[in-house]
Amino acid sequence: MSSSAERDAIVLESVSRSYPSGDAEVTAVCDVTLRIPPNEMIAVTGPSGSGKTTLLNLIGGLDRATRGALTVMGERLDLANEAALTRFRARVVGIVFQEAHLLPGLTALENVVVAGLPHAPAHELRAEATMLLESMGLADRLGFPPSKLSAGQRQRVAIARALLMGRPVLLADEPTGNLDASSTEDLLAVIAGLREDRELTVVVATHDPAVASFAERVVRLVDGRLDGESRFDRVAPIERHELSD
Repeated sequence: MSSSAERDAIVLESVSRSYPSGDAEVTAVCDVTLRIPPNEMIAVTGPSGSGKTTLLNLIGGLDRATRGALTVMGERLDLANEAALTRFRARVVGIVFQEAHLLPGLTALENVVVAGLPHAPAHELRAEATMLLESMGLADRLGFPPSKLSAGQRQRVAIARALLMGRPVLLADEPTGNLDASSTEDLLAVIAGLREDRELTVVVATHDPAVASFAERVVRLVDGRLDGESRFDRVAPIERHELSD
């Protein structure tokens, strides 16, 4: 691997993921080569079934490549054993889905803290979780259960949970799929602000052009293969604004 590639946060080299299907084999991701520098936000677009979720699962260590080399923050995931992948998911990468998947019996703060146990002491996790939630406009919602939060607020809690313990990589799979336009804008502003403050590398899978427009680079998947990319120059940081409830 070249010295420039070693400085990239995420490197996929001819990565494929295939699954058996009866007597045949289905390839969800096919021969993808992609480099993502630290602190870049990239959007992955494409039709349903194009391999977006599989690609995120590979980067997040939730799935294994059938072929190719995959390196995230210097760790070769295609060579890692299960124990190493568990440590990787706890310390390096956080994942947010379309559904927040919060535990209904816990408060917003507890939902974030519990994700870090037993990897760090509870008092340290509580302090970090509080800081994260406050930075996302949820200072007055720490003790609220998910049922008392709006859809957008629940997604902010899910993002805080994903970033706990200083994880430097955020993966988001259709994170605004259940939100209206105003809540989508709020959530994107949150992600942009966290990315700037915490120097995150962000990969978002989305069908929504509004979400993709927040990224510096957009790559398109079709039938599991890369099918072109676009790059956008950010002259100024995205404006932060007061979050709505």
